[in-house]
Amino acid sequence: MLIAIVFLAGGTRANTIVFPAQTGQTLDQAFLWAESGDSIVVRNGTYRGSFFVKPGIILKAEAPGNAIFDGGGRGIVMTLGLGAQIQGLTIQNGTVGVFSKHAKTVIRNCRIVRNWQSGIICVRHLPEITNNVIAFNRASGIKCYGVKSTAGASKISHNCIAFNRRNGLTIDGNSEATVEYNIIAHNSRFGLYSAHEQVRLTVSSNDFYDNLTVLEPFPKGNFSYDPVFTSPKGLLDFTSKGNCKECVPGQMPGLQADSERSSSSSYYQ
Repeated sequence: MLIAIVFLAGGTRANTIVFPAQTGQTLDQAFLWAESGDSIVVRNGTYRGSFFVKPGIILKAEAPGNAIFDGGGRGIVMTLGLGAQIQGLTIQNGTVGVFSKHAKTVIRNCRIVRNWQSGIICVRHLPEITNNVIAFNRASGIKCYGVKSTAGASKISHNCIAFNRRNGLTIDGNSEATVEYNIIAHNSRFGLYSAHEQVRLTVSSNDFYDNLTVLEPFPKGNFSYDPVFTSPKGLLDFTSKGNCKECVPGQMPGLQADSERSSSSSYYQ
């Protein structure tokens, strides 16, 4: 097992564990070895099963997109403990791609695709969900219930949420969330759906395109144009050839719109 030791401010020690190492340990063993604050760097390959990321652990791909976690068609592929982070992973073919119910979790630079239900489900606490592709899931791309932001970075931003068979985002329960700078396109039902009277959303600077349209006012401070993805179905390449730059990563250009609180019932095209 290859371990690098990094000393953080105040003398705290953090390990970087590279998996797989020549010793032939399993990923479960790498998780057992890791402690809060450590990073597990996963080399290219496909890893099958369901995984729990322990509290405070950072699980990241050595080459973004090339560490593939496959759920085998059943179960939750990735469950996040308190303060756990996942970065650069491809998460696919589970019942649910990622489940989070704890505070200070992070889902960043991942591809969460082709799961049998929702790509991400989160309850109680809203993770930081940033710079991900969340696509081709058979339910909603992201489903939240009763979530609150527990840190300044806890928001849904700079993601591409597309081609999901229900809503791009479903946010219900007594929830509060910020949704900004996302491309939300080609979902079979609504781009963003929230029907609970206690949902409080800040929704700004998103591109809602070709989702199910109903007679509701289009949310102020957002817009709609065809992102013209390069090769979404064949190569999972969501680079835009249209009027915007890549949605992942980076902020969409030229947007100065003010955010707006949603009404209690919102259905965004």
